[in-house]
Order: sequence, then structure tokens, then C-alpha cells
Amino acid sequence: MTAMKARRQLWMIATAVLSGALCCPAQMASAPEHQVKAAFLFNFAKFVMWPPEAFADGKKPMKLCVVGRDPLGDELARMIAGKSVRDHPLEFSRITEPAAARGCHMVYIGQEWGKSRDYIAATRGAPVLTVGEVPDFVAAGGVINLVMENDQVRFEINLDSANAAGLKISSRLLTLARNVYVGKWNP
Repeated sequence: MTAMKARRQLWMIATAVLSGALCCPAQMASAPEHQVKAAFLFNFAKFVMWPPEAFADGKKPMKLCVVGRDPLGDELARMIAGKSVRDHPLEFSRITEPAAARGCHMVYIGQEWGKSRDYIAATRGAPVLTVGEVPDFVAAGGVINLVMENDQVRFEINLDSANAAGLKISSRLLTLARNVYVGKWNP
């Protein structure tokens, strides 16, 4: 087995573990892209720690928000229904204005690059995990960017943006990232 093939298999196994999928890699590869991305978002909530002040009390819901009518939102709403993370019930919401993002714990912005910078700016200094999927999302201050690579969903992390938001990202998630940027931005 070549080193490249071994790395690819390891990545597929890691992706399956991260996404919580209990299926074989071929089934993961055949899932619609928005389902795979929704699974990533759901699991990001498990691998990120928010500061205590992000929740009014210990049982306050964790609000996962999607900007606009992105089809990923319907899948995410279905996936998190009735679930919780660290005793916080998961709650789904669609938002259409950047100011509403400060009331979310995670905001998925999707492919609307024109709006991405507004949402990132609106959440600056707040404990909000911003997730996008456009070029330069993490360079603009977003925390996690989803990218397609060889027909697989991968992600990159801006650790400085996470730290500025008071978010702690699990080392397991950092290990799975395609790139982790710290300090001076250097893509």
C-alpha cells in the first residue's frame, strides 16, 4: 500500500469517526455533500468548548444557526433534533442579519462570500464559532472553513480567531484539520 493510499484511508476513517458515521467509507463517500457538511457542523459542536459565560445557565440550549436558505440547514435541523452536547440541548435557527449571529453559538455562513465578512465582523469578540466554505474565510477572521478536496469535505482552522472568541478547540479536531493557522496568517 502506498503512503498516499494509507493516508487517504486514515483520513476516511478519521472523518467517519468525527462525523459519527457508523458506515463504511464507501457509504460516507456516496452521502450527499450537504449531509456530510451537516455532520461536520454537528460534530464541531462536540469538539469545541465555549466559555461558561456563553450560556446564561448550565442547561441553556446551544444554538446552531445557518445564514439564509442554505439546504444544509434542513439537514442540520433534522440531524440535531432531540440531541444535546455537554448537557446543552441543541437548537437550530436560520438567521438573515449579521446582528442576529451574536445570539448563536455556531454560525454557518455557506457560500455567500459577500455576507461572510459582515457576519464575521458582527461576531468579533463574541463566543461564536463561525464556519464558512468560501476562499479566504479563515484569512478574513472566520474560525473554520470547509473545503472540498478530491471529492471529500476537509476543513481548516484559524486558531487565533478561535482564541479571540474564547473558544477552545479539541486537539483531536486540530489533528484532523487540513491546515491550522496560528500567529501571522500564512496560507
